Amino acid sequence: MIISKPEIKLKNGEVIVSAGIKFNKPVLKKPEKVWFAFPESYYPYISGRADAFAASFLPLAMAVREDLLTEGDLSPRLVRGLQEYQLALNFWYPKQLALVDIQAANLTVLPLEQAGRSCVTLFSGGVDSSYTLMSHLPDHQPNPDFQTNYAIFVHGFDIPLQNRPEYAEILKLFSEQLTKVGVKVIPCRTNLQYFSSGLLHWNIAHGVAMISVGLVLDKLIRYFLVPSSFALAGLVPWGTTPMIDHWLSTESLQVIHHGVPYVRIEKAYAISNWLPAQHCLRVCIDEDRRSGVNNCGRCDKCLRTM
Repeated sequence: MIISKPEIKLKNGEVIVSAGIKFNKPVLKKPEKVWFAFPESYYPYISGRADAFAASFLPLAMAVREDLLTEGDLSPRLVRGLQEYQLALNFWYPKQLALVDIQAANLTVLPLEQAGRSCVTLFSGGVDSSYTLMSHLPDHQPNPDFQTNYAIFVHGFDIPLQNRPEYAEILKLFSEQLTKVGVKVIPCRTNLQYFSSGLLHWNIAHGVAMISVGLVLDKLIRYFLVPSSFALAGLVPWGTTPMIDHWLSTESLQVIHHGVPYVRIEKAYAISNWLPAQHCLRVCIDEDRRSGVNNCGRCDKCLRTM
């Protein structure tokens, strides 16, 4: 598998960073390029390095049993981490994910003067991400280095790219509520999930996908918070876990898996009096009944959260 050198373009009010993906042997029909899109104002925060692309495609390269060659600039620390990362995936899924060679055309470190300084979290409106965001606001986090000013809301993961109205509705509500607590929501669109479809289960692929969104914004982010899915007592092989997430860090961007000491009911209790969660908690897994942040109130996850 060859990942071409990333390109950055401005189009229709967005900054789009993309890279060509070439498989060595025929696979299911896939797009020729993978891309990430942000509002145009985030152009200064994108370096155009290949770190995000190498990280996000390693599990897929393992699934199709192809060595991974990246033509853009890669972090030496990330390459070392990816070697450890794939050992863990291969241990968990030996029949599905094979060990591959990771090759980089150019190993370089993002210059210190260009590195990000912000603490940023992923946000979907669920219990886990709400708890992580709330925990890093000034009222709960005294260390200014770890106080969160930005939350990234991704379109293309749990909300399909073709469903623009629902994403726009949720984005508007998230922005209104989080602005009140001093947090700016960063919209992001990506076609990354299309590549794993039919080749690699999303339960495995989603971890690198989420973290790659942060790696794209390496000129903004110093600490990238990944909300935990499971508590320590219930850790299982999963796409995102404290056992492997940290290996996707670079010299200038540290990935932090947050919230793992607590079970979800403890998180739900912690955010129960937090106004943004009261207005826009989004937990429903019933695709037919849910709408925006309106949960069905009947599915297992809704009942458990209530």
